Amino acid sequence: MEVWDGYGHYFKKKVVLDMQGNSSGAFQKKNFSADFYEADGKTPTDIRIGDWVAQDSYHFKAFHTSITKGECPVSYHLYDLFLATKPVNQRAPYMDYAPGEWMEYEESVAERGFARCYPAGFPCVVYLNGQFYGIFSWQLKKHRDNFNMGRNNADHICLDGNVGPNDIWNGTVKWSSFEVRNPKPKEGKWILTDVNGNPYDGNYPKELLGADSPIYDPTNSSHVNTARTKNHILALSRYMSEIAVFEKAYSEASTAEKATALASVKKEIEKRFSMEWMIDFVLLANIVGNGDVIDKNCQWTTWGELDGTVRWYVNPYDIDVAFGVNATTAFWFYDSGKSEIGNGSSTPLRYVWAYYRDEMKARYTELRTAGVISYETIFGLLKDWWDRVGEENYAKEAGKWPEMPCNRDDGISENWSYTGKYYITFWGLESNWTTTSTYAEGSFCKYKYRCYKSLRPDNRGHLPNEENSVWWQDMSIKPGIYHTGDLVYDGRCNYYQFRALKDVEVIENPLSLNRMDHLQGAPFDKFYSCYPYEGGVHDSLERLSEWVKRKIISTDEQMNYQR
Repeated sequence: MEVWDGYGHYFKKKVVLDMQGNSSGAFQKKNFSADFYEADGKTPTDIRIGDWVAQDSYHFKAFHTSITKGECPVSYHLYDLFLATKPVNQRAPYMDYAPGEWMEYEESVAERGFARCYPAGFPCVVYLNGQFYGIFSWQLKKHRDNFNMGRNNADHICLDGNVGPNDIWNGTVKWSSFEVRNPKPKEGKWILTDVNGNPYDGNYPKELLGADSPIYDPTNSSHVNTARTKNHILALSRYMSEIAVFEKAYSEASTAEKATALASVKKEIEKRFSMEWMIDFVLLANIVGNGDVIDKNCQWTTWGELDGTVRWYVNPYDIDVAFGVNATTAFWFYDSGKSEIGNGSSTPLRYVWAYYRDEMKARYTELRTAGVISYETIFGLLKDWWDRVGEENYAKEAGKWPEMPCNRDDGISENWSYTGKYYITFWGLESNWTTTSTYAEGSFCKYKYRCYKSLRPDNRGHLPNEENSVWWQDMSIKPGIYHTGDLVYDGRCNYYQFRALKDVEVIENPLSLNRMDHLQGAPFDKFYSCYPYEGGVHDSLERLSEWVKRKIISTDEQMNYQR
């Protein structure tokens, strides 16, 4: 890889490239990671960019469904501005653990970089073997160094993946849902160990070994440290049920006792979770419209005990759903009106809305008064990103990737109207139904490119087809007569709900090549040649500008902001 920055800086390093990302891996244009090496191709080499922590590996994000390729890194930059309103020794969660010592740390930033606890990114243009490949965001990875975590410290824990109600917050830990990214001890120290006594593999996460295991050895440092980490995670899974006891007392308290009971609830919450950081996390999610953070796309971290209790922090990560962009299809836009992301969820985020609204409104006012949350600031960040990339490169992007879902026709027939509701299945697979899965009543699956709804609870082992119509209802469009107001689902890998605007006949025409099923008269007139096959929009910087304007207006009203 050869790198130029336009200001006279240049380097050339050997790299190992790998595809990066989960659902984004289905797109034509892939995210990738680059591991940098010295000339021997074996010795990793650190690269230091600005005040970022030095790393020997970085992510290059494609953002194939985004017209700007910048909504996610711009959101991180906005969060930078959030934190710039804090004292320099309070700008990262781990600073809670060493009051008064971080000025010294700040002075060493020039040498080692600042551990921000969330990513950052800047635009770059990638050429592959001399040919334009696309606009990317060069980004920090979720590496322990960026969280100021010791890899051998059993109290320094980072959880990455699905951390939702059914994964941890209900008191039962589903170990396969998330990865324990830290601790990750160096060879020769100790080994993070799974329940079977093998080295923990984050690619295939399993339960950690605990002190209650029959193979636990109290003289084995790997067993002792792993059990300590596991105990912290198990304790986290019980936090919400422990707080619920105090919530119940508050709900049942008399008027005279309410204030005291509320203080008790907040005291118990604050022992276990940093609400200062959670408030900023929730505010950021709501101001950029990032609704994909309740169960995933965030990092839960701790650096151990504070005042006798292990305290946990939530940190932004993977803000692909922002400013109205859908990270998977770009076929529709989120409403920029009022939102209460996290409210009502069975996660700790709901505490912000239930007990800390006044504090959240005060923080919002602080950020508005400082000019951090404003149309000029937020759209200014988006416009700056756009200008740095340049119109010429955006034109090249459109030429290289002509089927970008953010820059193509929607392909919807004038006889149908999209209802705004959708069912989505990731990847372009023919089927996602399995014989071993149990489907609840009302849940959906895909089988042979058709969308089925389960009609009964405990639906297991019943093949989705017409012969099993007592178990499944085929929701996909099919040949026949549809009347005004009829609702149907149409798609190939992502399924959207449509309403007939008039009486329509759908026929199968073998000569029609616009769709793989050869249907004519269906909601989608055509499918595209690659994932996602259906739909599209022509997004623009102007649309983003209007989105931000409306979001500021609606959030001002929601947060009772007075100029």
